[in-house]
Amino acid sequence: MIHPDTQIIRAAKNIRARCQASGRPRAQIARGAQMHPNTLRHLYADNWDPALSTLAKLEAYLDAERVPHAPVAPPGRPSARA
Repeated sequence: MIHPDTQIIRAAKNIRARCQASGRPRAQIARGAQMHPNTLRHLYADNWDPALSTLAKLEAYLDAERVPHAPVAPPGRPSARA
């Protein structure tokens, strides 16, 4: 069984990668996801710790905008993009 925290970390990494792949500025992504732009000010920081509601809003926005899912390696394994 995968620990729930691990699933959340993987989801956050995937959403971060999708945001970056979209090529859109953080403020545009935030507004599109019905959030204040400051919510994503640390999106690309290693210590980004989003609320579950933030992840849900971002995922809904990225899905609606048809931004493809990015491959994310499980913890402890090298990334597919390395």
